[in-house]
Amino acid sequence: MKLYHIIPSFLIAVIAVMAPGCSNNQEDFFDDPASIRMQQMLDNTKRVLISSPNGWALDYYPDRNLSYGGYAYVISFNDTHATVGAEIKPGEFCTSLYKMTDDNGPVLSFDSYNEIMHYFAKPDSENPHAHDGDFEFIILDVKDDVIKLRGKRTGNDMYMYRLDRPAAEYLNDVMDMVHDICLPDLVGSVGSTSMTGLIAPDTRYMTLSWGNNQVAEYFVPTDNGIRFLKPVLIEGKEITGLKYSHREMTYTAINNEAPSISLTHVVGEDYILYEDIVGTYDLIYQNGASSLRVELKPVADRTSFLMSGLNPNYDVEVTYDRSKGWPLFHSQQIATDYAGDERVLVWFTCKENGGKYSVNTGCGMYAKPDMANRGTYNLEPNEYATVHANSFYIAQIKSLDYISNLDGDAAEKWRIDGKNDIDHVIALKKVQ
Repeated sequence: MKLYHIIPSFLIAVIAVMAPGCSNNQEDFFDDPASIRMQQMLDNTKRVLISSPNGWALDYYPDRNLSYGGYAYVISFNDTHATVGAEIKPGEFCTSLYKMTDDNGPVLSFDSYNEIMHYFAKPDSENPHAHDGDFEFIILDVKDDVIKLRGKRTGNDMYMYRLDRPAAEYLNDVMDMVHDICLPDLVGSVGSTSMTGLIAPDTRYMTLSWGNNQVAEYFVPTDNGIRFLKPVLIEGKEITGLKYSHREMTYTAINNEAPSISLTHVVGEDYILYEDIVGTYDLIYQNGASSLRVELKPVADRTSFLMSGLNPNYDVEVTYDRSKGWPLFHSQQIATDYAGDERVLVWFTCKENGGKYSVNTGCGMYAKPDMANRGTYNLEPNEYATVHANSFYIAQIKSLDYISNLDGDAAEKWRIDGKNDIDHVIALKKVQ
């Protein structure tokens, strides 16, 4: 027998003796089986979610291409249900079932229909493919005050932050911030270096430039500023977001994050904040010979005012042009009435001297601040092409082919100061 026949047999015998056996009692590398570890992960996440009495702020990023930027959501949990609110439906909350599940990893799923949670995921006639939104989230990391998620559909990373006050209050402040971010241009500094900023409101995208440097990132509006999707690197420091001061219209670094950043919106010197316009005024017309006492009252979304005082039967909407900081009077329907058995529409319209007017809601007059007389706003025609308005007119519309004065005693309830025409409206003067 040759040696090379003996050696393999010997080795096989040695290996058989020394090698550990493959049995069902083999010790796992981890203390617990994978299924148990998964359930522990799900149970712990649920415990943390339920533990926040005010719920969580979710920075929600629909669309895998981030076409819309980020949106502010709030979610509170009990053992079986989640209550969801968001800036897309201010003041509304929807409650539905949720579940923690193992779907090739730990997943938080809102698989029971929730109008707000599914807003970006539900198709409709205008968007048959919806807005590429998520309602199932892979759980990546869980801490007591922040949870990192990833959308199963989009792959976008998202974060939930523990709220320290009621969700409705948080969302109210978010809505104020939503209005503030519509102004695009910013100027300021980082340390001693000049910095400029540009906000794209439709995509919630901010670009910051200083020296030869530039960074850009998507963001979510928060209750006191903006929070970036990913931290941006400025002068060697990671900046997670910017805090906003509404009165000063200025952004600064959060929690004194170094380096020092200050950026202020670029607006005209005659820019007036929404809340500073609210109040009681004398509306001056007939080139100063007559006046009416009116009040501009705020509305919840801060996009317009309601003007009372023209007539006790209705208020008139006055738009707030946030890009200019000015009130805008515009044509609008104020009522539906009947002339005998015939239905007519009653319109408050803006009119040009000489009788030319329009029922197009784009026709109007700006109330432009008089910088020499605080609290006075001079009325000027807006950019509407066909009517250079300087007066108000109450019209009745029976059809597009029949527009006329309000007729008869029945029309009295719609007139302003007893008249169909309020000519040569020149100013609003605030009553101190």
